[in-house]
Amino acid sequence: ENFLTPLEVKRLQMLIKHRGNLKKAAEASCVSVHTFKNELAWIRAKLGARTTLEAVIWAFQKGVVQ
Repeated sequence: ENFLTPLEVKRLQMLIKHRGNLKKAAEASCVSVHTFKNELAWIRAKLGARTTLEAVIWAFQKGVVQ
């Protein structure tokens, strides 16, 4: 059921760690904000989530992130 890659999980974890601040999460991930947003878009598409919040909630419910 967990079909996110380790990198995708890490991106969600970074977003949570930085309380939704894309700039800080991207900087901590050593990628541009543009790249970080694109990665989040791929995660949303993969999960069928309309919003990043839905993707984060899914990750919490499935135990992918804590």
